[in-house]
Amino acid sequence: MNQLAQTTTKSFNNELVNFISPIPISHFSIQPIKSISPTVAVSDLWFTKPQKKYPIIKNGEPMLVMKNGDQIKCKKIEFIPRIKENNPDVVISPRTNFSNKLKIKNGMIKSCVFSTKANTYNINYKKFFWVLLEDGTKLIMRQSNENEPISKLNSLPINKLSVSAIWSSREKMVVAPGNLDLKRSQAAIFIRKDPIYLNNFSINQESVSGNRNDGTKITYQFSRVPTIWINELQDKGEKITTLNLKDGQKIKCGKECLHEIESLSENGVKVKFEKNYLNIPKELIQSIEF
Repeated sequence: MNQLAQTTTKSFNNELVNFISPIPISHFSIQPIKSISPTVAVSDLWFTKPQKKYPIIKNGEPMLVMKNGDQIKCKKIEFIPRIKENNPDVVISPRTNFSNKLKIKNGMIKSCVFSTKANTYNINYKKFFWVLLEDGTKLIMRQSNENEPISKLNSLPINKLSVSAIWSSREKMVVAPGNLDLKRSQAAIFIRKDPIYLNNFSINQESVSGNRNDGTKITYQFSRVPTIWINELQDKGEKITTLNLKDGQKIKCGKECLHEIESLSENGVKVKFEKNYLNIPKELIQSIEF
């Protein structure tokens, strides 16, 4: 119910008028000048495809993005305690004047956005790096007092994670080609276009080491290597729910994944992994993709 744009024309001929808005336009009106006898005719309407850009969310008020493209800003979202039921309802309080509460089927929702801004902070490149798990989960790994790095999210050591790729926090992940053909105990390091293969590799606190095909033993620091591929990603046939955290981590949740959503509430998400549980507050979540 806010005015997005307006324009005034004095033309007596055909004229093209454009309206650009960062959020969907609900309606527009034409107001002729009262002092003259107007003759106004709309010849055509063109609607451009909405850009994939969310409107700014203020005061932490969440927004639902529907599968049909609709975006609903909400005062409050009430998830059911568990989402394992068949197509359950999600109760929302929209920021409109026509309804206090609405019930929406969970199957109609594409994602729930809590924030449009990432929580950027200075990462010590020598102490943090990224890993991609076989289920598509993206985690931050940090150094610890142990012999190997541990996950910032769930404190699991790297040898308990099904890692597909490792890359420096100062770099972007290099997507692996389809012909890597990695053998057991082998890793492919992408420093340039062609990978360097390491045999009998081992992951240490700050580096990965192994033997090249010619038998030369080498060590690469995580902070300097763009991407190290160890395993291929698994093709999941099940429905996956993705938690996008503000620090850039992506948590893939499903029965075949490391993490599984136990419950959702207006305060956050409860995640199960192995025999442990992890509560992720809403303040750390950027969005949930269903």
